[in-house]
Amino acid sequence: MNKDVLSNRFDGTLGMSIAQMDENQAKRALTKFIGEFQPFDVTNSGQSFAVTVTNNTTAAQVFCLFPGDLTTKKEILDKTGVSVDAIITDTYFASGISVEGDNLPYWVRQVLRNPTVFPEIQLTVTNDAQIGNPLQVSAINPYGIGGRVSINPRSSQTENNPNAKMVTMRNLDLLLGDATVLTYKVNAGEVVTLNMLVGASRNNMKFIADALAMRRGQA
Repeated sequence: MNKDVLSNRFDGTLGMSIAQMDENQAKRALTKFIGEFQPFDVTNSGQSFAVTVTNNTTAAQVFCLFPGDLTTKKEILDKTGVSVDAIITDTYFASGISVEGDNLPYWVRQVLRNPTVFPEIQLTVTNDAQIGNPLQVSAINPYGIGGRVSINPRSSQTENNPNAKMVTMRNLDLLLGDATVLTYKVNAGEVVTLNMLVGASRNNMKFIADALAMRRGQA
């Protein structure tokens, strides 16, 4: 009888060599390790992403600053109840409306694939009245309209931070991903810049790559 072959028919390894069993155990351990821990990545933590929206029309416009995995204004209306005039990823904007930022479509795709926490947003405006407009964060799902949370920039103004045209919203822990939509109403004649501080993100590819590297290092 081959001593390297397990013969206990009750353990599910009938005919399997000791080496094969060890390999299977290593695979199960890796799967368990990956499954039990959320793959949060802080590689880009502390970086920032800025987007500037301009409304040179005579009426307020609602901008979708992050659409989740929705792609049209109708989808956003159906799933959030919010009617938007422009989406950050649009390739064409109505006269008087513009959105500027580095690699906007790629940034949206990146956050869609890797849900990201934004702990702070610095808001810069042209007129103080704009700070009174809340950011709207809507949860979306395919089964109906989800919940909505408002972030009021005005509440972040204090006696120590009285700047009428710039405010920093801290401790937000704003999570953007495929199931969240971020919208913001921009008043007529207004230019708004949002500088968003990047926190942790969920990067499945990096996490699995690190786990595999760890496994190879322990082999």
